[in-house]
Amino acid sequence: MLQEVLYYGSNTGKPVNDQRGTTEQIITAVDLFSSTPVAQYKRTTSPKSGIQITSSHIFALQNEQAQLLIFQLSKEASTQKIILPEKMSCLAVSPNQTYLAAGAQSGRLLIWELQSGNLLFEQDVHYQGISCLQFSEDESVLVTGGQDARVMAWSVLELVSMAREQSVRPIHSWTDSANAISDLRISFGTVQEARVYATSEQAIRCYDLRSGQLLTTFLVSNEISTIEIDPAERALYAGLIDGNIQVVNLYEFVAGGLLEAVGGGRRIITRVDDIEKSSLYGQHSGAVTAMSLSYDASLLVSGDAEGNVFVWELASKQVIKRPKKHTGPISHVATRVQKPQTYQEKQLASHTHQDLFPVLKRVNDHSARKAHDLWVRIQAPSIEETAISTPESILANVELVRSQAGQFMGENTQSGLQAKVQQLEGDLDTLYKHYNDLKDVHEQLWGLYVKK
Repeated sequence: MLQEVLYYGSNTGKPVNDQRGTTEQIITAVDLFSSTPVAQYKRTTSPKSGIQITSSHIFALQNEQAQLLIFQLSKEASTQKIILPEKMSCLAVSPNQTYLAAGAQSGRLLIWELQSGNLLFEQDVHYQGISCLQFSEDESVLVTGGQDARVMAWSVLELVSMAREQSVRPIHSWTDSANAISDLRISFGTVQEARVYATSEQAIRCYDLRSGQLLTTFLVSNEISTIEIDPAERALYAGLIDGNIQVVNLYEFVAGGLLEAVGGGRRIITRVDDIEKSSLYGQHSGAVTAMSLSYDASLLVSGDAEGNVFVWELASKQVIKRPKKHTGPISHVATRVQKPQTYQEKQLASHTHQDLFPVLKRVNDHSARKAHDLWVRIQAPSIEETAISTPESILANVELVRSQAGQFMGENTQSGLQAKVQQLEGDLDTLYKHYNDLKDVHEQLWGLYVKK
């Protein structure tokens, strides 16, 4: 039996009302549906976008410190404390836990390989601090947003390539905003179909990740602190600084009862004076600072600057659960489906040694990278999956891979230029071979017919 667990952490702790005057510094885990406590991960406070929860670990940047704490989900005390090269404002772990990316307050982007600890990339990519970043679902693209009002999409292959000899340029650089980027989300799917949603002041801008085109700009009723996107891209949820949550529907009914996508063609959709007040949720007393949807997207979890966490039922727009309040502003909320542990399993896990992540290196050492082999398990398809494969489906997969490769081996990338040079050299060798063959045939014909 599986359970869905809600995790939420605070930005800065406030003194707890007791004789010692201690400070509450925790990440709380509760059952999403019953609010039953599951765990408390202690002695940690993280900035906004500074917590990442995977299937086995919690990665938590420490507020105003150059430190990263790593927790195993089965243990409430941190198992690793890693000193970082500088203070980081946000981090992201790639979906397959291959890379850890962190954005610094100076605008520098750093990427590590988790299984080796090797620093693969470090470069100033924003003029001011990086405020948010996220990997695409297929780990092929990393998108960063900064205080300099820019949003940039990067090819991960370019960032981590050992053949890179110069500064990497982004695939796309979006400068439509005039204000700092407060949050961003990448929709589900590969780079060929995903979209990027970036927020600034009262605007949510939607970009096509493949072409880089601005599709739609949504304007809401107040300044946006955070957003969440429906997995099926039916709606956006904007957490506002006035405590409201505004729903931005991405489809609407038209004549004949049909659904039609909203926006496109660089249109501006205004929801500032939305008469549908039911689309606004008004239970928070402070700015909405973090949001997350449940696995089936039927519940919305939101946290605010006062430490409150609410679980909303989207169908009724009612708060159905109010987990224990934190004393500091909520910086992160997330839901995860996992197998519940019994008391005996927790005790066994607390006394069992598990492999730790290597210490994250502070310099980009090419010799260490060359000496390290990364082993990846590739799972073979099941018999059922193999049985239903058809030539048409295989061809479609091949075309998809080819198109994805073309996206990241384009003429604007370093690896793309190298591949183009190799292709031209191969074509030139083939041309010389054909020329020599033709020359031999010409000489034979000349000897047979002309000399005689």
